[in-house]
Amino acid sequence: MEGSNAQSTVTYQMGQLYGTQYLGTSFMPIDADLLKRFPGMVNDAIIRLLGARRAARFGNDVLREVTRGAAGQTSGPHQYEVETIICNIGECLRQTVFDEVRRFPARGRPLLLPGQSVPCMGEPRSTCGAMIIQRDMTLVELSEAPHENDNLGGVTHDVDIDGFCITNITRPDHKFKPGEVERCVIVEPYGDVIIRTVGTGDGLYPDVNKLMAPSYWKAIDNEIKVRINHNEFPY
Repeated sequence: MEGSNAQSTVTYQMGQLYGTQYLGTSFMPIDADLLKRFPGMVNDAIIRLLGARRAARFGNDVLREVTRGAAGQTSGPHQYEVETIICNIGECLRQTVFDEVRRFPARGRPLLLPGQSVPCMGEPRSTCGAMIIQRDMTLVELSEAPHENDNLGGVTHDVDIDGFCITNITRPDHKFKPGEVERCVIVEPYGDVIIRTVGTGDGLYPDVNKLMAPSYWKAIDNEIKVRINHNEFPY
């Protein structure tokens, strides 16, 4: 990442937008060099301090600025991995977590072919409550905010029910094509039920992906965690 146009622009935008960021009750300076060297640690710190929705907003603001063209047309391979503990097997079922992953495969709205209809048509995936099935599609958005032109393009969902995995595969209009994100629900040997997200691709903005995508998915994981552990379902 170091020395690339995209990374330099991300660091600049972080400084401009969040060099001193109000975090609830206090100001916290964010070290741009730390972001560059330890993005995963900073992502986790942001999530703990801001909470799931504020973390998503933090990442989305920067990502929106960069993908509007500020980073230039850099391209290349990227890969990232995120793991989130949702619960212990004694507290919830693997199937329950997987059902929520299918209900909330990404921020956005169902993407329909002519003449096609789905439950909750036009509603955000985060609140719809309908589980995706094989070859469903989503128009991915950064925030799902009304009247916000922040979509990244379409993905097609591959659903592996037996493997407890979904894979979001970019469509031709997606800003980060070609690429895919696999999200699997796994039970660890010591009993934790986790969501493991692995993103790979070879398109535009590889450094933006590696830096900001973990926060995007972590925020979704944390919303799923709240739903399951506190029985707070928005649908």
